[in-house]
Amino acid sequence: MTPPEEEAPRTTPAGLQHQAIRGAGWTVLHTMLALPTAFVVNLLLARVLGVVDYGRLTFLTLVITTAGSIAALGVGTGVLQFGAKAHAAGRTAEVQQLLGADSAWRLLVSAPLVTLVVLIFVDLDPGIMAVALAFGVWVPSALGGLGIAINIENKTARAAQVAMVGNIVTQVAVIAVLFWRESADAVWAARMVTGSVVVLMLYPAITKAYRRAVLLPRSLRTLPRGFWSFAVPAGLSSTIGMLVVSRSEVLFLQWLSDPVSVGLFGLAFGLALHLFAPAQAFIGPLVPAVSGLAEVDPQMVTRAYTRTLRCSSTVASIMTASALPAFAALVPRLYGPEFAEAAELVLALGIVCSFGIVGGPLTAFAMARLGGTRLLRIDVIALLINVAAAMALIPLAGVWGAVVANASGMIVRVSMLLTGEASHLGVDVRTRWASILPVLLGPLVAGTVWLITLGLSHNDVLRACLLAASGGLGLILLARLTKAGITDADRAAIVRVAPGRIRRAVDFALGLFTSARTLPN
Repeated sequence: MTPPEEEAPRTTPAGLQHQAIRGAGWTVLHTMLALPTAFVVNLLLARVLGVVDYGRLTFLTLVITTAGSIAALGVGTGVLQFGAKAHAAGRTAEVQQLLGADSAWRLLVSAPLVTLVVLIFVDLDPGIMAVALAFGVWVPSALGGLGIAINIENKTARAAQVAMVGNIVTQVAVIAVLFWRESADAVWAARMVTGSVVVLMLYPAITKAYRRAVLLPRSLRTLPRGFWSFAVPAGLSSTIGMLVVSRSEVLFLQWLSDPVSVGLFGLAFGLALHLFAPAQAFIGPLVPAVSGLAEVDPQMVTRAYTRTLRCSSTVASIMTASALPAFAALVPRLYGPEFAEAAELVLALGIVCSFGIVGGPLTAFAMARLGGTRLLRIDVIALLINVAAAMALIPLAGVWGAVVANASGMIVRVSMLLTGEASHLGVDVRTRWASILPVLLGPLVAGTVWLITLGLSHNDVLRACLLAASGGLGLILLARLTKAGITDADRAAIVRVAPGRIRRAVDFALGLFTSARTLPN
């Protein structure tokens, strides 16, 4: 029998939705505040390191990210999914067992494997290597369960608040190391070390019972029945999916092209990710919330599905039509002639990223019904197409071959997810396509205004201003004409949890895209 102190009240559907929207609101706020800093730091990195060393930083980041994802083998994903369901149902003891087993896996399997990969594939100064492994691999492995625990509790708003502070710590450390060493290797190590500090900052926000579970590893035998049958396919899917939607083409550029192409692609992809970070911020809080909702009120999942698609696609379209072309036009002025070729790459990869914004919620809903095997199948297909395109096109077209390869894998993945989840939830064809219509309009507007303003390419600032204004206006008119966007209920739900000081501005901005009133709420 579960001891009384390990029991928790059952979570209500309304509470889950409120926490998810509130968490998304704080995450978006954090992202909006962090973006200017991130852009400045990225600018300094590119200017100081140059295109070749910037490419090395991109390569090092990709190596550690990929190694960590493979070594995790889906254990963290499984713990989050099973833990969110158990926490929503009040089964605290079950959550403790999951967190303890996760810690054991990180320390006994994941950390040693990542260490081995870094030692084999990364050539670093011994001092930098020691610091990176200690604080970038082993400390995060010991404390990594804290990030899962705070998401299991659906405290994504608090996590975003911690991330706001953590971002400042990280960026200050990166700038200090950059001007101290002017080395891609040292910057990479600094990012890994500060990651440990940010994770530790989550500790006070987590329930005492869950903190204790993270710090006391338990036998993997305590994992529930069905865990591995979900976690392994889901983990493989997560790794393969990451390769599909991330800058994995860097590996092929490193092999089949030249260091300059690596640097250009790395910068363009990184800028596109930064620009779409506000839209991506909506997705993180969905994973635990959707899992909990599926456990306590399955009938609400379909409604949450269509609302999530409308909101994510609308936000992505706004960024694509207005902010993306404007920022792409400023790349030569901001980053110098060495990176001038990256301007159109930013535009193209940004459009690809906008489709990834819709893929995030679709993945969350597939995970919520423990569809790890299906996700694995989709991601394998998408990766095979991605790799085939990269192998065929990069030797012929260089960096643009990598762009086409990235787009091919992304479009296939999102299309298959959209069709599969809509069919499972019984969402008709009209509703599913109406829900994502905004994300299709964004690239159309962005491409049109980019071509129209090509004659102003000699004046980057003037062109950027015209692109932002005409792109935003064009999207509003097109959204009104096609009745694409969010519903009144979507708008009210988002505004209700927005921080008070910006609530009126959020309400006004969303009002411009509140057109889909005939769709289900």
